Amino acid sequence: MTGVRLQVQDPQNAAGLASIAVSVEETSAPTAEIISPSPSETYYSNALILFSALIQDAEDDSADLTYSWTSSLDGELPITVQPESSGEVQQYLGLTPGQHAITLSVTDSSNKTTNETVAIIVGGENQAPSCSIDTPLDGSVYTLGQAIAFSGTAVDPDINNTDLVVRWTSSIDGLFDETTANTDGSLAFVYDDLTAGN
Repeated sequence: MTGVRLQVQDPQNAAGLASIAVSVEETSAPTAEIISPSPSETYYSNALILFSALIQDAEDDSADLTYSWTSSLDGELPITVQPESSGEVQQYLGLTPGQHAITLSVTDSSNKTTNETVAIIVGGENQAPSCSIDTPLDGSVYTLGQAIAFSGTAVDPDINNTDLVVRWTSSIDGLFDETTANTDGSLAFVYDDLTAGN
């Protein structure tokens, strides 16, 4: 606590005195939390990346904070969206291929700054996966209720084949299997409930 005293005196040396106690506290630095991009995600140079963060301050409204995003490869990023009242900031932007250190800097009205950094890898252009059906052969005939062995491949040059979403569909029954591909891209399962029809 700090004591503040006021003293006044007239020409006849009569005096008056008043005092109070005040507390002068340091302001807090703003907080910054990067929600996206994330080091665990996969990014491509031909796809937009979500930049999302939560910026807040104990003394200032989020709208009064200044912030900037920078990349170790691309420099300062053109993200200027106004923060929501909750402090959330969201904008999409593309990055060049390579390993990026992404830094979010937030400054409050007392010029205190907080930096938050994540490292991400941006690959080249995303390439489409490929797939093939090995069995049954085109034109094969089966009886109703017969177990049919389905096999094929589903591969992707950019990600692990087990991360692919695989769907087998029938023109009559619609979706009938979603078995995940093996690491080598192979697919195999048996199904015996296809509806009769051509």
